[in-house]
Amino acid sequence: MEETSKRLKYFMALCGLRPADILRLLEPYYKGASLPHKITRTELDRFINGDAEPERWQIDILSSALKVNPSWIAGKDVPMRLPKQQSERYLEVGIYEDVLQYVEQFCHDPNTRALVKAARDATPEQVEAAIAMLNAFSKGTSDES
Repeated sequence: MEETSKRLKYFMALCGLRPADILRLLEPYYKGASLPHKITRTELDRFINGDAEPERWQIDILSSALKVNPSWIAGKDVPMRLPKQQSERYLEVGIYEDVLQYVEQFCHDPNTRALVKAARDATPEQVEAAIAMLNAFSKGTSDES
């Protein structure tokens, strides 16, 4: 039970996710799936805190939404990410390769995480201003080349 909790906490810290973010990531996987029910916030909190162990179907849907190896999230000593050909079968809801690259970058690059976190708390006007500023920096960098 403890291993799944550790893995969920590790992944959340690595990617800067909150339980509410995981619940949002799970939503597309419920459409058309024959599951007993949706994972509730209470259930997810119990998994994260080590108070309950997810059932097999819950591990499968969590691993699909988080793009991790189901055996890893269950606590087995395996790589966190699936090899590309295996992971493609977990992408049946239309998440494209470029989106996965952004997720990978978000998980591993602290600067990208900082930008996303700042944007999450900003007003739409602040986000537009930040985009304009970044575009100006990018343009200035390419002009100097």
